[in-house]
Amino acid sequence: MKKILAVVVGLVAIATMQIAVAQEQRPATPVEFYGCHWQDGKGMADLVKVGQKFSKWADKRDSKYSAWILSPQFQTDVGFDVGWLGGWPSGAEMGKTLDAWKSDGQDLAAEFDAVMDCSNRHELATVVEINAPNGPGGNGIVMFDACTVADGKTGADAIAAHAKAGAMMKSKGAKATSTWAFFPALGTGDYDFDYWRVVTFDNYSQFGATSDIFINGGGWQESMKIMSGVTECGGGVIFDAMVVRLVPDS
Repeated sequence: MKKILAVVVGLVAIATMQIAVAQEQRPATPVEFYGCHWQDGKGMADLVKVGQKFSKWADKRDSKYSAWILSPQFQTDVGFDVGWLGGWPSGAEMGKTLDAWKSDGQDLAAEFDAVMDCSNRHELATVVEINAPNGPGGNGIVMFDACTVADGKTGADAIAAHAKAGAMMKSKGAKATSTWAFFPALGTGDYDFDYWRVVTFDNYSQFGATSDIFINGGGWQESMKIMSGVTECGGGVIFDAMVVRLVPDS
């Protein structure tokens, strides 16, 4: 893939976003996202093959990089055909991987470019865990909501509200696997919101059952009470997530 950021630029982004989330008193970690279009005649099977090569490349370099392929669902136009989400457990590990990629990953980058064009969207964000007891997950469902913090409130207030709402939903039987806040950093343009709330599920059965609780089981009303005046989220998009590489405790 082209447009890999230089380490110094990436570290500036991490420092910037850590200032924004420092008051959360939670570790902040970097993630990158590519929004891509298929090259003519190419598709998922081709990307999976290149992804397998990438995983072996990362293994040889002891990279702590985890990655998923994201396929949009229930949405006609999200601006791209397929997404690539990757993350590290720290800025230092990000720098190590990017250095290795820039020095000897260009042949593999050309193989990615032959499958998909990611030149128009490469973004860096900082992630704060809201509720992720098992860390980053495997194959499953990922839901992104765009959220805006209310005037006079902070990111810390928003995350606390999400945690409270999540505990409420869990007490009702909700099966979401984990919840995160993604704060935009570099390459994200002028978004008209403050962060993404990212919720994961193991499968559609969990997603459907949780939707029942939220819509018909009082979850929506109680969530509104908790979130009102703190943060507002909407415009959710669902993706199927396929693991390319998952590093334990990353």
